Amino acid sequence: MAIFSRFVTLLALTSLALVPSAVLAEETDALAHAPPQPGADDHHVEVRSNRKRASSGKKVGLAWNNPDPNMMRQFVGEGKATSWHYTWSPWNAKPKGLKIDWCPMIWGAKHEGQWKQNLANIKKAKCALGMNEPERGDQGSISPSAAAALWKRTIGKLDSSVVKVSPSPTNSAAGFTWLKNFLKACSGCEVDAIGAHFYGTSAKAMKAHLTKVHNTFGKNVWVTEFACMDFGNWKPCTKDQAWAFNNEMLNWMNARSWVTRYSAFGALVNMYNVGSSARLMTKGGSLTALGWDYIKIRY
Repeated sequence: MAIFSRFVTLLALTSLALVPSAVLAEETDALAHAPPQPGADDHHVEVRSNRKRASSGKKVGLAWNNPDPNMMRQFVGEGKATSWHYTWSPWNAKPKGLKIDWCPMIWGAKHEGQWKQNLANIKKAKCALGMNEPERGDQGSISPSAAAALWKRTIGKLDSSVVKVSPSPTNSAAGFTWLKNFLKACSGCEVDAIGAHFYGTSAKAMKAHLTKVHNTFGKNVWVTEFACMDFGNWKPCTKDQAWAFNNEMLNWMNARSWVTRYSAFGALVNMYNVGSSARLMTKGGSLTALGWDYIKIRY
């Protein structure tokens, strides 16, 4: 199976390279079926219940890696649902004065030094995200046991008031297995929510995948990346398909209390290997029609 990589870009606020995630989604017919209930092995997962909230209740977020932080301003404000962002790194991209939460991410082992460097600011955050697609060699690329040790040295040391979100694997069988093994290796860790990604063309499959994640681990879910894109056949959605997919999924996620946050892949000038139909921003940095629809208040 071919592996697709994204290029390294620079965040304007720092001189540090950020590596946003790529996904090779395995969208199979099995995902469209009803998800299994937790099995005997799942009872070994020790995670704490979560009643913490990262912000006022708005779920919409931005997966952000753009050359001008001021581009973020158009996503935030009165009548708009956007409430949080992350940058695939331990660094904050929020422009001065903008009211939006920031969730630092420990992308992988190579970001541990950056995490320590920015720890004073990280401690002020209301939420923190675990590794990015850790089962992939071209992304977080870390074993469950090593990830558990890294978690304990970084996110695990943050205050108990911080919403701590697990690593976010792909929606592949390998990603799901990795996550189960991580939670077993991180026995006793304070994990408040489960991170998830989804790339595919079926809203039904995405619903099934997220429901499976929720039912298996019994936790709230943060969908930190999703888009209408078929990587298995290297086929982007049409604009009409992307619009229908996003609209159905946004309404569905907003209707479920256990999906507490989500961030579509597409609030980017550079879409890397994701189809342009998923764009929330133009190449020039302004909102697309899909972007305006994404940030509208739906509840």
